[in-house]
Amino acid sequence: MSKVTAFNRRAFLKGAGMSALAGATGAGSITAAAAETARASGGKYDFDEVYDRFGTECIKWDSQVTKWGDGKIKVGMGIADMDFRAAPCITEALQKRIAHENWGYTRIADSYIQTIVDWNRDRHGVEVDPDSIVISSGVHPGLIAALNTLCDPAQKVLINTPTYNGFYSDLLWSRTVASENVMINNNGVWEIDWDDFESRLGPDTPA
Repeated sequence: MSKVTAFNRRAFLKGAGMSALAGATGAGSITAAAAETARASGGKYDFDEVYDRFGTECIKWDSQVTKWGDGKIKVGMGIADMDFRAAPCITEALQKRIAHENWGYTRIADSYIQTIVDWNRDRHGVEVDPDSIVISSGVHPGLIAALNTLCDPAQKVLINTPTYNGFYSDLLWSRTVASENVMINNNGVWEIDWDDFESRLGPDTPA
């Protein structure tokens, strides 16, 4: 685990490290299928084709129509939700599971945990103890648990903003305080203000 503490924080955040946190949760069969899908399509996936989600009880779009009126919503904001088709391998895996016809309680397979371990080793050369991995039922329970573990009440938490407003509720539950690193709008592209970011790091900001 020494390699974890030796990470270059700036390089990690600028590079693929942030996607690593989310990508590490993929199950082995899904990860393998995704890789096969990418190979079959020449390594490309069409993220530009907009998938119309109006009328599907979608929180991102339909809830805004209910609130503001039909025809008035041009950009869906407020929730990190996809507007493109899911990768075929994900749909296929779900269809395979549904075909079992019993959706009772299931345990977390050992292969699921091992996939996370293997992914971190292959991608970052980091050995993660499988026994240290805790699976969360959602983003917010995981974040709150992490904040309660890492932070004392009234300590600061560094947040890049603009960001998902739900993160602020996590701070309320953990009794921590937001230290906002306001991002820079560079010709329509949001970038981290690294000087401000690093100036906010300190003993009173453990997360």
